[in-house]
Amino acid sequence: MHAHPLALVKSIVDPIHGLVRMTRDEHEVMDHRLFQRLRRIKQNGLLHLVFPSATHNRFEHSLGALFVADSVLQALLFNSEANAGKLHPGDPADARPGEAVDLTELPEKVTRRLFTATRLAALVHDLGHGPLSHSFDAFAPPRRTIAALLDEPALAALAPLAPVLLAYPRHKQRSLDEPIAHEAMSCVFFAAIWHDLRARRPELEPWLPLAVAAALLGVDARDAIPDLTAVPAALRPWLPLVSDIVASAPVDADRMDYMERDSRSAGVSYGLFDRNRILKSALCYRDPERLAFRLGWKRSGLRAIEVFVQARFQLYAQIYFHKTNSAANLMLRRIAAASRALPGSPLFAGAADLASLLAVYCDLGDEQFVRVLADDPRLAAAPQIRELAARLDRRDLYKRIHEDADERALAAVHARLAAELEPADRERLVCDVSPLDATKDLGGGAALLRRGEDGRYTASGRQDTWLAASPILAALHQAERRIGRLFWAGPAAQAGALKERARALAEDGPEAT
Repeated sequence: MHAHPLALVKSIVDPIHGLVRMTRDEHEVMDHRLFQRLRRIKQNGLLHLVFPSATHNRFEHSLGALFVADSVLQALLFNSEANAGKLHPGDPADARPGEAVDLTELPEKVTRRLFTATRLAALVHDLGHGPLSHSFDAFAPPRRTIAALLDEPALAALAPLAPVLLAYPRHKQRSLDEPIAHEAMSCVFFAAIWHDLRARRPELEPWLPLAVAAALLGVDARDAIPDLTAVPAALRPWLPLVSDIVASAPVDADRMDYMERDSRSAGVSYGLFDRNRILKSALCYRDPERLAFRLGWKRSGLRAIEVFVQARFQLYAQIYFHKTNSAANLMLRRIAAASRALPGSPLFAGAADLASLLAVYCDLGDEQFVRVLADDPRLAAAPQIRELAARLDRRDLYKRIHEDADERALAAVHARLAAELEPADRERLVCDVSPLDATKDLGGGAALLRRGEDGRYTASGRQDTWLAASPILAALHQAERRIGRLFWAGPAAQAGALKERARALAEDGPEAT
């Protein structure tokens, strides 16, 4: 199949991918106010305080993720033709468990639906983020609020998904007072957008919000949904593939776009990789445990994937966990901790229906949110929030005074230095230990494929993991560590002397404690 299965009648120019072509439906989703609000949410929160050009936003990234997801699907079709004789011939449903399948054998209608669901899932995968992205999670509306709204007509399509949606992530029983996950909000927002579009164009497929939500919440979520009959039966086994394409380790559309976009926007080369070589190794295989289809990567593409994971490792170590960015994020986490002590969810206290909830999200961008934290009377009960927000607004950030990968040594310096300070100053000495997590989820995403004795590609089984197959990935995983730092939250003028004292205490060693 060399012609695109969808009518791409709209286009937008992207600085990373060039011309991003879109369907009419995708373009209308993009034009909706719930999507347009992503223009005011920076992709990397406060990273621009360190790298001034890192001002790109989640709107750009979402369009890029659509482009890359489409590229992966196109690669699966081309690679199916290029690997004729090495894949299961005929109907993919007849393939042996683990066997790679030929996507060109799909009926044209199923292929169109697969492209539609995958592209939309990629386009809206970050739709539920609030201002400052992950830092807003603690301020999100409680699960109880979303549970009450699922009866509204605009969200009716999500009804079969309600138990999974409210328990995400990891589908465990959770308190309804906990903030809702941003991934779940992405599903809610897309359902609301699609409902608005169908009010004008009732010919639009009513099952798409449920299919996209099942894909966004992952393979386990799809299996936990008791009733997917609203989604066409021929598409249901392909939803795990959609999940893998959009967001799964070691490589997915989300990561492929944000790594390159973040690198170029920040003005560094750490996150660059060979996307074409990676795509050349993409194949689809039948899940060994169920009648479903997943993303796999041929072993011949392992070197390119190693470079990809190394690039991600460097982005984390050099950019995302830069000491100044970590200081800003630490301050945001302390704001979030203070917010959890407040009764209810102050920002959404008046959100009695879906329209008012969506209005709160649409009114908040990054800058507006920081000002709300500093000035909103609903947060007056937590003066720490207002103080920290004001400091962020004027870039008066915590100062790093010591760093050590050895948590025991770091704790020793922290204890000894705190003992030398006045009691009132000890709270200003903040210890922050964060996991790097650049190689996480390598065991839970796409599979490594190898050719068997019959010459066909097959998922090799759990024993042939990415770490077992690649000494480089294993070394990166082993080298990955928790970054431990001491920050000074008091007047900046004192940071220099404290830094020198911390260095002297570290030279004495933890045994001196």
